[in-house]
Amino acid sequence: MNKETFSTTKKFLLVINAILLFIIAFQISGRLVKAQIIYFDEPQPVKNQSTGSTDSKTNNTIDTSELEALLNRPATAQYQEFKDQVSSVVSPENPGPDQLTNISLSTYSFDINSAEVTWKVNGKVIRKGLGIKNFGVVTGKAGSVTTVDVEIDPRDRPVITKTFTFKPGEVDLLWQSDVYVHPFYKGKRLYTPESTLTFVAMPRNTSGVIDPASTVFNWRINGNNQADKSGFGRNAYTFEGPIILRPVEVEIQAYTPSKNAGEAKEVATADVTVQPKSSGVLFYENNPLYGVLFNKALRGNLILDKEELGVSAYPYFQTVRGKNSDLFYQWVVDTYQVDVPANQNTITLKRVQAEKGKSTIAVQSQNPLKILQTAQTALNITFDRPIRNSDTKNEFGN
Repeated sequence: MNKETFSTTKKFLLVINAILLFIIAFQISGRLVKAQIIYFDEPQPVKNQSTGSTDSKTNNTIDTSELEALLNRPATAQYQEFKDQVSSVVSPENPGPDQLTNISLSTYSFDINSAEVTWKVNGKVIRKGLGIKNFGVVTGKAGSVTTVDVEIDPRDRPVITKTFTFKPGEVDLLWQSDVYVHPFYKGKRLYTPESTLTFVAMPRNTSGVIDPASTVFNWRINGNNQADKSGFGRNAYTFEGPIILRPVEVEIQAYTPSKNAGEAKEVATADVTVQPKSSGVLFYENNPLYGVLFNKALRGNLILDKEELGVSAYPYFQTVRGKNSDLFYQWVVDTYQVDVPANQNTITLKRVQAEKGKSTIAVQSQNPLKILQTAQTALNITFDRPIRNSDTKNEFGN
């Protein structure tokens, strides 16, 4: 037998085998279908316990109308695990006191638009009708409980119920930056690049401030959860500012754990966005008798009608321990650098009686540890007026 004849014979045998396998599979499937038809249509004899005879009607036989009703039943009615498939969206999820909260319902199990929906607030029916899948409720005072019940009747299956419980609280979110300001500064210590921010959360309700030790705090910074800084009693958070100039977004969630099962927990949320500011430095008069006069900063133009004037530079919003520590000052008068110690923030200007004209004094304060915390300011001084006679005397006129 040559090679070509052998190849043809092999192909013929493969075709015969495929045909035989198809016939066997067809016969087996036909028998299975016939068995299912017999199960539903052919009654099996059952022995009558009283007469000992057999009856043609059995409990395995399903009436045609019953079979049709069974096949037409919805999937959620046939399978227990598909019941109560109603999704809800609450916005905001943790509302505050006296805040409007919206609840939206949706489902793919049935047509909710044709279902009868009943909304109750604290047991009282507020709205009822077909397809009312959106509902708004205003929460109560801090510490009070608001319960919203919704009943959905699809008519072709059991009624579906859902309960929403709100127990709002209040939390004050305070912050302060660890930067330098002069002793009499009454404003807020602002946040500057590379400075340290400290946030403190103070939860409270109608009874007053809640003990932070019994409260759980969840911190979120710039959209990232801070799990290692969250937990019981952790109502303070310290943030180290980066070099990049960007706002700091802080969110806090505070809640008291429920003591009993099913009891609503009191939840309070707060958020704040802290914008970065620039460091600064201001001039103040350094009086030999009264000291530094912080009540008025020296800005813009100054007429020098005294024989001598002390000028002090004070930094604002730089991460230093004091005005003379950790900072370098560079003084310039009319483009000439003044040879003074680097940590000296005060210089004295003296005027000769006959001289007239203008000068510009400038200073730059530098923080060598924080490259972005550098500030400068300038002051124009005019000394074309005669020196006041009173300036030749002391502060008491002697």
